[in-house]
Amino acid sequence: TLKGEGELSSIDLDEQALEDLVELPTWLRIRKATCGRVFIKIPWTNLKTLPIQIQLNNVTVEIETCEQLRNLNNSNDSSNSNDPLLGKYGFTNRVIDGISLTITNLTFAIKAQGFKASIFLPSLEIYSTTPFGKRVDTLKLTRVRNSTRDYILLFKEISWQTARIEASSNDYSMAAAAIRLITDACRIRISMKKNLQDSTMVTSRVMIHFDDLLLVLNDAQLKSALNAYKEITHLVKRASEQKKRIAGDKLT
Repeated sequence: TLKGEGELSSIDLDEQALEDLVELPTWLRIRKATCGRVFIKIPWTNLKTLPIQIQLNNVTVEIETCEQLRNLNNSNDSSNSNDPLLGKYGFTNRVIDGISLTITNLTFAIKAQGFKASIFLPSLEIYSTTPFGKRVDTLKLTRVRNSTRDYILLFKEISWQTARIEASSNDYSMAAAAIRLITDACRIRISMKKNLQDSTMVTSRVMIHFDDLLLVLNDAQLKSALNAYKEITHLVKRASEQKKRIAGDKLT
């Protein structure tokens, strides 16, 4: 609308586009992603200082591990020159980097060969902060620009009050109860350094803080967790080898 507000409901998200957007590792695949409601508010007259606000309700993402790794999407390489977010860092980049996101009832369902898991967050927020982690009303205080050295520093925070993680083995011969992990008041602070000339990410730093972390394991659950860890590390290693192989092919 002219007020800069819009709403959609009952949305099926494009799995391929979502995988590319979050740069999902090739050992994972999004099977399905749905959103019950999307609300967006755009402050047309104050985009330089106020963030675009996006609210998502009832988001469910189903993910599975891939025994056959996904092919790396190289189509982006040829289209980078047409990407409006690449090139000299400007107004569009500042607007996108300043977006504020709120998600309520976020669920991840993960399936693997040896285990299944679910992650539930009643609410999650992503917003810009000052270099000291303070949430402020203006985006001008959430970035530090150094034109002399051609870089800009950006600061974001991801926070949630509580999260529940459950995982269990697919081996029914193992009489082990599901592993449960509960976290309270988590904050993830992200510092990003971007090049002003081409808008690429130079480096980043992530700091994680939990107020409370509760995890109880018995022997059977520990064995199940170790098996899941071995399965994941094996897939990660294969994905890393795939990436190195493709990078080597580009050089030849």
